[in-house]
Amino acid sequence: MSLEFTFTFPLPNGLHARPASLLRDEAVRFSCATVLHNGRNGLHANVKSLLSLVSADFRLGDPARLTMEGADEGLALPALEAFLRDEFPGCDSPLPEVAATRGVGFVPRLIAASGAAFYRGRPVSPGFAVGAVVVADMPGLPEGCPGLATDAVAEGVALEAAIAAVTGELHASMTSAKNTVEREVLKAHLAVAKDPEFAGKARDRIFKEGRSAAAAVQEIAQVYSEILRASESVYLRERVLDIKDVAGRLLRQLSGEPIVAGLTLEAPAVVMATLLTPSEFLALDRRFLRGLVLSEGGTTSHTVILARAFGIPCVSGVKELHGVLKPGITVLVDARRGLVIPEPPATVRRYYDLDERRYAERAGRVAGFAAKTGATADGRRIEIAANVSSAAEAEAAFGKGAEGIGLFRTEMLFMDRPAAPSEEEQVAEYRRAVTVAGSRPVIIRSLDIGGDKPLPYLNLPKEDNPFLGCRAVRFYGAHKPMIKTQFRAILRAATDGNVKLMVPMIGHVDEVRVVKALMEEARAELVAEQLAFNPDVALGVMLEVPSAAFAIPELAREVSFFSIGTNDLAQYFFAMDRGNPAVADGMDPLNSSFLRLLKKITDDAHAAGRPVGLCGEIAGRPDLAPLLVGLGLDELSMAAPLMSGMKAAIHGLKASDCDRIVAQSLLKPDAAEVRALLRETAATVSGDMLHPELIMLESEAASRGEVIKELTDRLWLAGRVGDADVVEEALWRREDTYSTGMGFGVAVPHCKSPEVIVNSVAVLKMKTPIVWNPSDSAPVGLVILLAMRDINGADTHMAVFSKLARKLMHEEFRDRLRDESDVKALTVFIRESLNV
Repeated sequence: MSLEFTFTFPLPNGLHARPASLLRDEAVRFSCATVLHNGRNGLHANVKSLLSLVSADFRLGDPARLTMEGADEGLALPALEAFLRDEFPGCDSPLPEVAATRGVGFVPRLIAASGAAFYRGRPVSPGFAVGAVVVADMPGLPEGCPGLATDAVAEGVALEAAIAAVTGELHASMTSAKNTVEREVLKAHLAVAKDPEFAGKARDRIFKEGRSAAAAVQEIAQVYSEILRASESVYLRERVLDIKDVAGRLLRQLSGEPIVAGLTLEAPAVVMATLLTPSEFLALDRRFLRGLVLSEGGTTSHTVILARAFGIPCVSGVKELHGVLKPGITVLVDARRGLVIPEPPATVRRYYDLDERRYAERAGRVAGFAAKTGATADGRRIEIAANVSSAAEAEAAFGKGAEGIGLFRTEMLFMDRPAAPSEEEQVAEYRRAVTVAGSRPVIIRSLDIGGDKPLPYLNLPKEDNPFLGCRAVRFYGAHKPMIKTQFRAILRAATDGNVKLMVPMIGHVDEVRVVKALMEEARAELVAEQLAFNPDVALGVMLEVPSAAFAIPELAREVSFFSIGTNDLAQYFFAMDRGNPAVADGMDPLNSSFLRLLKKITDDAHAAGRPVGLCGEIAGRPDLAPLLVGLGLDELSMAAPLMSGMKAAIHGLKASDCDRIVAQSLLKPDAAEVRALLRETAATVSGDMLHPELIMLESEAASRGEVIKELTDRLWLAGRVGDADVVEEALWRREDTYSTGMGFGVAVPHCKSPEVIVNSVAVLKMKTPIVWNPSDSAPVGLVILLAMRDINGADTHMAVFSKLARKLMHEEFRDRLRDESDVKALTVFIRESLNV
């Protein structure tokens, strides 16, 4: 005769593996047979079998009955009854949140468990690299440069000769440079070397204070560096390195050393430095340069910009590495997560080999979309254009599939130089971009200066709040000659192609009329001078100021097109400084009030018969593609490397679905619900829970960590998860509490995560079985991963898990999984078996 105990099943997430394993552990202490009966579905489970327990598909509120029969049933009953009453209800406590670990500084579990030391920094040029450490010393005053002059005239001559030599070297380097960014940086340095004020102040030090030429250069460079360091502009603060770079060239010339001093690289290397000047970077042998680790240097320093341009992974802000990274030791640089790992063990190297493989595969998948036009699956056309800062960048963008230039930022022509560029210089630059574009549109933005982009030679007055002051169009009236010169250059360059002029920071109609008056003056002057120009250049405005969004009908009577600059529009709409990390997170573009503003703009523009594009940062986000399509935008303009990915995302959408998503989003109370709606839509659009792409045969994974990595990478490549690192960590957190080895050489890792977009089943079969967990009975050769969306009240996770567990108890099911070598046939078999 058996004993029994009845209760109501108490766990909100069902009888999944973690509480089941704890119940099993209690039961195995007794020899009696113990069975758990489910009154809802009639299933029963051997409590000493994990598979049997999860197969019974218990859910919250199910009537449950525990029976015990055997010699020690009298001892088992009170013990198990007490466990189920006092401890079992707490066995389903949620796993710790993963969100705090995502992104920058995230350390994957396999790396953390490897025992390797790691250091965190800021990823500023993406990628990963392995090489021997080469330490770059800080540039200083070369030996042999005295402080005082014995012959002022001779020192003055030496200064002029040094300036001439450095200027000539920079000119020669610019001529031979094949990279656009390299040319732009050298151009900025040439402007510093030729700066008359810099040279004039140095001469004053020589002739009025008796300083040597070297001391004068060093001291004036220090003066300018201190001025720039005190600036509120991050961009200007990071120009200090450029001053030091040119000063270093001059000092080396004065001391008789080579103008450009470079480190010698003879094998794959990672260069570590407190600061690395652009010329030092350019002097490095890039055949061997694999990565950079900098103690200082932000995202806009020219060294970092060059690193990005040449595809050199770089992590900055790693201050504790001096004395740790000894010359010659091997170091791994993870410039996606911001990690630096000295002497990485083999397990870490293998992890990053897998990481690089997934990025390479993703790049290969989207590359095929470069030559396609931007359009949805049901034919709605959306032009995909590029944001550029130079003609050379425009050339590169067209090579990557740009259908036009949606934003040609002209301020780079005006910055890092002692005076504004001439009309002829501007004509040449614009014409070069227009010529390569052919019939494709080139939208040139007129000068956008102010805020965080001042021009020192304009002597603009200091403002307490420059972002709300005389920036962009607001200072045109006070600097008419310079602006009119730019308009003349654009009109002249437009004779060779499809050019449009776009004006930034327009807040109301009167500002447009000021611009149109200047345009008319420019046309009249060109007619009088008999210079060829295109009088019909279309005029448009950037919508960055909220007041303009409510004046679309009036503006449309003055201009031909609109482009939304969401970076600044969000900043002014939310009244939050996007450069202030304390508040910047509040500017969520998915906030429904901001989406309503964007929808109003597109609707009003189309009602007035005007096209509207978007050139802000969100234009290049594939995850927001349904919203961008549904808003009705005619054009999206973004950084050139993002275009293929955006085309791929749009090609997979139906415009009718996107319209519905936007209509629903406008009714949501907050960004979180809009984000949830996007995930819900992605789950619906993406199809079945199991796809042949999610089945991997003959994996060479050598550990549980590599298996989890390969499977989450596969989900990421299939677009089924957002942040693969978060999903990987969610799987590990379950592994922390119990092994997901289910016996019979099978493991079923599983998780629920907000980063799962589509409920998914993924399968991996290994060439060589591995030890999944030391406590498991047999090596694992077959792994079935369940990744489910984290939705309140959803029991899909447990329904699939329990069904799979029941199937795995049958030998013929396991054998078919192991023996089937055809991916499609295996997919069909699993779908039919699990009904997924």
